[in-house]
Amino acid sequence: MSTYYKAGKALEYDNAPDWLEAFMRYRRTVLNNTPATVMTFFGDLRGFFQWRRSMLTQHRAPRSARELREIDILDMPLADAITVAKNDIEAYLYFLTDVLENGVNTRNKKLVSIRCFYDYLVDQQEVLGIQLNGNPADRIRHPKLPKSQPVYLPQQDQTALLSSISGENTLRDYAIFLLFLTAGLRLSELCSLDVKDVDFDARTLRVRSGKGRKARTALTLPCCQAIQAYLEGYRDGIDGLETEALFVSRRFKTRLTGRSIEKSMEKYAIRAKISGKGYTPHKLRHTVATTMAKDGEDLLVIQHVMGHENPSTTEIYTHLSNADIAAAVSRSSLAKIGETEDT
Repeated sequence: MSTYYKAGKALEYDNAPDWLEAFMRYRRTVLNNTPATVMTFFGDLRGFFQWRRSMLTQHRAPRSARELREIDILDMPLADAITVAKNDIEAYLYFLTDVLENGVNTRNKKLVSIRCFYDYLVDQQEVLGIQLNGNPADRIRHPKLPKSQPVYLPQQDQTALLSSISGENTLRDYAIFLLFLTAGLRLSELCSLDVKDVDFDARTLRVRSGKGRKARTALTLPCCQAIQAYLEGYRDGIDGLETEALFVSRRFKTRLTGRSIEKSMEKYAIRAKISGKGYTPHKLRHTVATTMAKDGEDLLVIQHVMGHENPSTTEIYTHLSNADIAAAVSRSSLAKIGETEDT
């Protein structure tokens, strides 16, 4: 196992040849990827090259995920990676589907990791002393994603959820879920908030995304009031609290975890009689974007609030229900076409 240190944090590359480690260092230092992103690349590529070694040495694919994990690639030469062809990658995608039963999103993610690795090799071939005839993954189409509309909470379910919050953590949990429903935060972003990130005068919140970026988002007046009430009536009363975290556990006196918030969501959903609808903290984020889209807000504004890099990601929130469509048609001049005096 090799360990790479950066800013006091260690990234461990278990069962990785030197050339794969070099790519991880490139992603972390040159491209400034977060540790989480780097480790995602590592997991995706290690699995691919474990499959590759099995095909080269055993002349067959692993028969299970466990067998794949047990394949040693520590001494795998770079030559075995250089000779990968388009049909090899396509065979691997079939393996992911047929043996590992990976879904479309997972297969797409792993294909992106493979493509990025070979882009790196093409770019660095002179330094590495190798020769490649382009990226073998370039001409491979991504598996088609099924079209689906994001799950969100309609107004009555939002009200029911907030009304269900009671108990010793009422002030904290009400602030958390109101923040989810009005600011469009990811669960990880909410958990990483510090007290200093809230600017009550400007009604803004500094958000640190999982991708290592910082941005400011606006807060509604009720949300500011809920956070202020939580700070004064809950957080400030916890003796011996040393963390800078905004949302904390009274019992453990530490930053509140994502799992704790998920469990609270499950509890309140049952209490509000809205369980079984697939609601999670992330669906509350969907609710913000969907509500803004239904209110006619500009997509660029929604993109900024949601922290999307790609505008196409925001476009999924412009979905319409059958009732929306029927109402729009009834309101339009289309409804008058073919009318008679008797109609």
